[in-house]
Amino acid sequence: MRRLALYLTLTGLWLTALPARAAAQATAAARRLTRDDRGESPLTMAVIALGTIAMAIAVVAILRAKAEGAANSICTSTDGTTCR
Repeated sequence: MRRLALYLTLTGLWLTALPARAAAQATAAARRLTRDDRGESPLTMAVIALGTIAMAIAVVAILRAKAEGAANSICTSTDGTTCR
């Protein structure tokens, strides 16, 4: 049971840090592309970065809902016959 709690805690921490990492990567990519003269406007870069962040948030929300559903379906009853 301790191992499961540890895994769920680590997964939660990883998932909560995911949007920040995605934003940092998008910002770093935008900085690299603005240094290189490729003719793209900053508005295009901002739209791409925001789209990436929105997708990351959606993925985190879906994964979090699935993880909570799995965590809620864990049987905590001492009587094994009541568990599915």
